[in-house]
Amino acid sequence: MTRPVWLSLAVWWLIAVLPNMAMAAPDSHPELRLTGVEDKVLKANIAALVNVSRYECQAPEWRFRLIRKRAERDALRALHALGYYRATMKIQREKTPQCWTLVIDLDPGPRMTVDAVRVRILGELEQMPGWRQLRKQLPVRPGQPLNHADYEALKQQIEALASRYGFLNGHFTQHALIIDKAHNKARVDLVFDSGSRARIGTIRVEQTQFSPRFIRKLLILKEGEPFDSAALTRQQAALNDSGYFSSVEVEVDRRAADQGVLPVTIRLKPRKRHAYRIGLGASTNEGPRVSAKFENRWSNRLGHSYVFDSRWSPVITEGTLDYAIPLGDAGDHRLNIGIGSREERTSTSLSRTLKTSAQLTRQYDSGWKTITSLAFLREDFTTADSDARVKLLMPGFSFSKSKRERFLFPRAGWRISSAVQTAVEGLLSDLDMVRLTGQIKLIRPIADRARLLARGGAGLTNVSDFARLPASLRFYAGGDNSVRGFGYKSLGPVNAQGEVIGGRYFLTGSLEYDFMVRQPFSIAAFIDAGNAFNDFNHYDMKKSVGIGVRYHSPIGPIRLDLAHDLEGSASAIRLHLSMGPDL
Repeated sequence: MTRPVWLSLAVWWLIAVLPNMAMAAPDSHPELRLTGVEDKVLKANIAALVNVSRYECQAPEWRFRLIRKRAERDALRALHALGYYRATMKIQREKTPQCWTLVIDLDPGPRMTVDAVRVRILGELEQMPGWRQLRKQLPVRPGQPLNHADYEALKQQIEALASRYGFLNGHFTQHALIIDKAHNKARVDLVFDSGSRARIGTIRVEQTQFSPRFIRKLLILKEGEPFDSAALTRQQAALNDSGYFSSVEVEVDRRAADQGVLPVTIRLKPRKRHAYRIGLGASTNEGPRVSAKFENRWSNRLGHSYVFDSRWSPVITEGTLDYAIPLGDAGDHRLNIGIGSREERTSTSLSRTLKTSAQLTRQYDSGWKTITSLAFLREDFTTADSDARVKLLMPGFSFSKSKRERFLFPRAGWRISSAVQTAVEGLLSDLDMVRLTGQIKLIRPIADRARLLARGGAGLTNVSDFARLPASLRFYAGGDNSVRGFGYKSLGPVNAQGEVIGGRYFLTGSLEYDFMVRQPFSIAAFIDAGNAFNDFNHYDMKKSVGIGVRYHSPIGPIRLDLAHDLEGSASAIRLHLSMGPDL
């Protein structure tokens, strides 16, 4: 080819082709515009299926006819998915300086409604609690607008239930969404045959940390039991919560489903054996505080553990050694043996105690926790009316339960607890005593960012010689977690000189409004009331009001409160600093 020919072709390309390339810039593409419909969900569904951006801007007319047919088909699919089966539409192309726009002028027509829902479960799955719960809240109900996604969700939920309970061969023998265009009605017709249920097969635990006998105490799963994936989740949670392992894997071999058994493999990796902690803190009750803790998470292959814990502050100095022996039930049953000493100096009393105890703890599936205990207490104490040394052997029992949806800033939840202790004079005890306490806490949401916190507490003591009742067992009120606006243990019955001596009974209550300003900070306003006393016919409830700031840290809220004692002078304001979970 001669040079003039090459030059001619180049000039033609510059004149004919380059301008068209400029008109259709690389970032130009066709667009979609819908008219005649206002429903945002419907418009979004059509836009998701009718994708015109994949076509070139220079599509010729013969190509656009194919595009229009495909767009009509996809738009109808989007309409049918949401129950519109009587739609009409007009599709045309409008050219723009850069490209073109596909305009769909749509009349969706009336939306189809669900006329009847028939769901039958054949087999044992029908008796499972999961199906009974799903049956009460089916995603497809008679009278509601038709949505194919709801129908598919119902099928998936039934299949998921079958998988959860081990009906691995379950299948639909009938599944139909019947459309009646003439009457604009739809009917759901499902029949699911669950078949036989698989069972737990061999349970193999891979670990070298503990003896097989102890590992069996941690197992919830039992060989031969009907399969339930929720039990696998509970097993993993129990092993994680035991505190012994850094990693827990629970694996099911579903390849063996044809034999009707599902072998389970549990892989465990140990946590670091020893843990040390030194901490600095402060509260209004105690002032500055230093703490030290040493923990041996397992001292032998039977899972025994022990903890040494201590703290020093101007008010409280104590040290305790606690030895824990797991007794079974996946860590929900254990025996704790402890010994400790404590010295407490307040404005109303001084006590030095030495205490040994044994506690049998049970955690039940219902959420209740019980502690049966036996403690021996020797206490030297001084109050405004007493100076004595007393020893007590005290059997005791306590129970508690709490419920919340999350640890940090729970918007709803509650906690209830109660405890009783007794002593019999002559049975390693210097006096007769029965001591009963109870507490309740409640959290309820008020608005999107606000909640109401309420708490109440009560206690009573029946004792043969109140003057010899140790200071640690007397009731006082006042302080960060009692009646704010008053000093720690500064409220209670007084002697002739007006000095607080502690009481046989106490009542306290609080109501607090908490508003989340900006995570993790909230502000609060509260009113507290309470006191300790010796006569239910004559008692004086002290009251206070205040405001506070909360910092919701990963270990619980840190509270800074300013409280005004309504019984004192108008200018009496007390600062309170405390921390700990809301429930």
